[in-house]
Amino acid sequence: MRWQYCLIDADWDTKIGYDKIAELSRYAKQKNVGLILWYNSAGDWNTVPYHPKDMLLTKERREKEFRRIQAMGIKGVKIDFFGGDGQSMIQYYIDILNDAAKYKLLVNFHGAALPGLAENLSPFDDGGGYLWNGDGYF
Repeated sequence: MRWQYCLIDADWDTKIGYDKIAELSRYAKQKNVGLILWYNSAGDWNTVPYHPKDMLLTKERREKEFRRIQAMGIKGVKIDFFGGDGQSMIQYYIDILNDAAKYKLLVNFHGAALPGLAENLSPFDDGGGYLWNGDGYF
């Protein structure tokens, strides 16, 4: 199929685990496929049970997780269940992009509130890249 990326969806942390994801990442690399891992954005706005959850909410946890998955060969993250378009949420998007860029990770904001904001985020695209997926906006 010659796909460049493959998404490993919700609950991968418990259903598959980090060790098996690392193994899968090595295999995918042999096939020239990059893996993207799904994450729950977490926060008090978010009551859905899917995980990994709370891994990206703070800078410290986010950088620790990004460092870990980059070392495993992961190419990006898909982050879901954001809570609106207020200033604090927009800052959260920007913080994620800044930290992901440091680790050269592609970011897919799934279900994001403001697809037009992506047009203003080009300074954050330094090769890591991002996708703005507002359930129909690309």
